[in-house]
Amino acid sequence: MKIVVIGNGKMAADCIKMMLNHPIHTVDHVFFEPDKNVHPTVLLDLINEHHLPSTPIVKMHDESHLNLLDAIQPEWIFNINCYQYLRPIVLTKAQYGIINFHNGPLPRYGGVNIPTWVILNGEQQHGVTWHMVNEEIDAGHVLSQNFFEVKPKMTAAQLMVKCIQEGILLFEQNWLGWVEHKIKPKAQEGERLYFGIKDKVPNNGLLKGSDSCLVWDRSIRALHLFPYPNAVAYAHVIILGKMYFIITGKQINDLQSFSVGTIFFNDSSGILIQLSDGQFSIGQMADEQWSIVKPAALRLVIGETCLLDA
Repeated sequence: MKIVVIGNGKMAADCIKMMLNHPIHTVDHVFFEPDKNVHPTVLLDLINEHHLPSTPIVKMHDESHLNLLDAIQPEWIFNINCYQYLRPIVLTKAQYGIINFHNGPLPRYGGVNIPTWVILNGEQQHGVTWHMVNEEIDAGHVLSQNFFEVKPKMTAAQLMVKCIQEGILLFEQNWLGWVEHKIKPKAQEGERLYFGIKDKVPNNGLLKGSDSCLVWDRSIRALHLFPYPNAVAYAHVIILGKMYFIITGKQINDLQSFSVGTIFFNDSSGILIQLSDGQFSIGQMADEQWSIVKPAALRLVIGETCLLDA
């Protein structure tokens, strides 16, 4: 059985390795995005090691790529860790269809930047989905899903890694069942939610003194995507007219009460600031050039209300 992979990174590489170990089904071609495989080069190394036919792509619907698919005539195409919208013409190029990995439980979390929205929404459980691709984004029939706990202090980056790990495990357990038609696709059930590129996080990541500690905690973790690209927003504050990115922080259980936005402690360990419902410790932070800033270097006046709240 001929299989084509459109994919990027370690996840695509790990899934291809499993398919290469099977004596019947062959990986006949790999399409990859060069800018998504600069570092680490796990997928490119695998391609070279096994002498797999491959093509770098910018848009999968380019005529040369479509012609190549016509020549290969694959039974299946896997889309793994590639977030391009596959146009209807591409969907016609596999005899049985295209199988896609999605880092959320469908239909509840369709779209992009899913780990960020999951943490902002305070979900305690998350999941991943392998599904058939149709003309509507993330709406195809489900092949396999798995659910897992979202740990209380997880960042979006950590949740993203967990999704990839769970997706690879689900692939290992089920891919033969998919391609050999032993696992039948099922229509999605339940409320459908979709998060698009144009959906903005609250205040575009600006944290205010009138916010709650919970809002600060979730926002900082939800917008912490390093080392992955952040196309959403960064958690940030305005202190004495200057913007600072907040990398880490936590709620402090303290019975004291100050005016909202008041600094009441500032040393090498962080800045303690009064929010609407408690105190919050700003730990690691950076300036607009992403240079790490030591909180004590700000020379803030204890008792001064200096956090922008507008």
